[in-house]
Amino acid sequence: MVGASLVLPAGPAAATTTPTPTPTPTPSASAPASVITVTGDTTADTYLCAVVPWTTAGRAHYTWSLDGASIADLDNRCYWRDPKNDSGRLLSVTADEVTDTGTEHGASAQVGPLATRITVPRMAVIGQPDAGSKLWPEFPGNPQPAPTAVPATTPPLPLTYAYAWTRDGTAIPGGTGAVYTVTSEDRGHRLEVTVTVSTYGSSAAAAAGVLVPATRRGAGFNADGTADVFARNAAGDLLLYPGDGRGGWLAPQTIGWGWGGFNLLLAPGDFDGDGFTDVMGRDDQGRLYLYQGNGSGGWKNAVQVGQGWQGFTAIIAPGDFNGDGTNDLLARDPDGALWLYPGNGRGGWLEPSVVGLGWQALHHITSADDFSGDHAPDVFGVDYLNGQGPLRLYLGAGDGGFRTAAPTTVGWGWWDLKTVGAPGDFNGDGDVDLFAIDSAGQLTMYWGAGTDMTRYDAAARFKGQATIGWGWGGMTAVF
Repeated sequence: MVGASLVLPAGPAAATTTPTPTPTPTPSASAPASVITVTGDTTADTYLCAVVPWTTAGRAHYTWSLDGASIADLDNRCYWRDPKNDSGRLLSVTADEVTDTGTEHGASAQVGPLATRITVPRMAVIGQPDAGSKLWPEFPGNPQPAPTAVPATTPPLPLTYAYAWTRDGTAIPGGTGAVYTVTSEDRGHRLEVTVTVSTYGSSAAAAAGVLVPATRRGAGFNADGTADVFARNAAGDLLLYPGDGRGGWLAPQTIGWGWGGFNLLLAPGDFDGDGFTDVMGRDDQGRLYLYQGNGSGGWKNAVQVGQGWQGFTAIIAPGDFNGDGTNDLLARDPDGALWLYPGNGRGGWLEPSVVGLGWQALHHITSADDFSGDHAPDVFGVDYLNGQGPLRLYLGAGDGGFRTAAPTTVGWGWWDLKTVGAPGDFNGDGDVDLFAIDSAGQLTMYWGAGTDMTRYDAAARFKGQATIGWGWGGMTAVF
C-alpha cells in the first residue's frame, strides 16, 4: 500500500552489538600476590624453608638474597644457614610458579637479621674479696668433673669473651681482664664483672658481683695474707699461732700478757676501719674492749666499745653480716634470740636488731665467715640431738638475715668437742675452714669446699680433715 506506514508494537529495543568481557589480570612475579611463610628459628635452626600460600601445580622457583644481594645458584625451597657469613644480615626470598600457561603466582618474604643463639648459664664470682686476693668469673659446671654448663651456641660456633669490671657501677680503669686483684680502694664497695660472649654477628652477656667488706680475719693479724689462730694459756698470756698459708704453722709468738680477766675473746677482723685485724674481749662486768691491731703482730690502742654485754651467752664475729661493708657481731641472749650488732666501721655500733630466734639449744656457735662460697657470712652451731651432736650450718643471706630458716647438717659427733672455731682460709685453697679441739687436746682442721659449692651448686660439705696440732687442751681460749 503506497504511503502507508508500518507501525511496530511497543516493547524493548533489540540489541544491535554483543559486549566484550573484561579479562582478569594474570598475577606477576614482579607484583607479588601474597606473602611467603619462612619456617625455622632465625637464631638457631640450620635450615630456613619457604612455604608458599598456594597449591603448587607447576614448578616453583625461589630466589634468596642477603641484604638485597641475590645468592647465586640457589633455587631451593630451603636455605642452609651459614652463621659465619650471614649473621647480622637480612634474608629475603621470592617465589613464583611457572606452568605451561606462564607465571601463575608470585610471593615474597623477609626475615632477620639472622643471628646465632648464645646460651649463657648462671655465672659466679670465685675467690675471696680481700685486698690483695684475686677474683674471677666462672660458669657452674666448669671445670669438670661437674656436668658441663658453659656458654654455647646453636649451631655450634667459636666464642670470644670480653670482661668489664666495675666498682659501684663505675668502670675500673684497666679492669678488662678475666682475673681482677682486689685493692684497698675496693673495701666497702661492690665489685661486679660483666662477661660478654660473642660470635659472628651475635653476643650475650652475664654479670655477677660481690661486696668487698672490711679486712677479713683471713688477712691475718700480722697482715701477711694468711689465716692465724689466737690462743690464751692458763697464765693469761695471749699467743699468736701464725698460719703458713699451706695448712701448717709458723713459729708462735706471745703478743700480750694479763688477758686472764676476760671471760670471752674473739677476733672480729678489722673493726675500726684501719685495715688491720683487731681483737675483742669481754670482762666479768660486761664491758667490751677493742684491742686495735697494728698490722705487724702488735697493738695500737685499747678502747672500751660497749657495756652490758654480760647477759649474752654467746658472741661471735661473722664478718660483714649485713652487707654494708663493715664488720659486725652476733650475740645470743638467754632467751635464745640472736642479735645483730652492726659495726659502723669506726670502732662503734649502729642500731642492733634481732635476726634469729630459738638458738638457746645450740652449742659451739661460731662463724667461718663465708663457708658456702656465695660471699655471704654463715654461722655454725652444734645441736645435741640425743648426743649425736650434728653440726648445723646456717647460710647467711648477706643482708643481715639468713637464706633459709632451716639449717643444713654438715657433720656429726661435734657435741663433746672442747672448742670449735674458724680461722678463715687456713690452707690457701680459697675456701674457709673450720677447726675443732677434742678432749685430748688435738686440733683438727676441717677443710671447707665453698668454691665447689658455688661452682657446682653442691651440698655444703668439707673436702677433708687433718690433725695439725697437739697439746691444745690447756688453752683457756682459742679463737
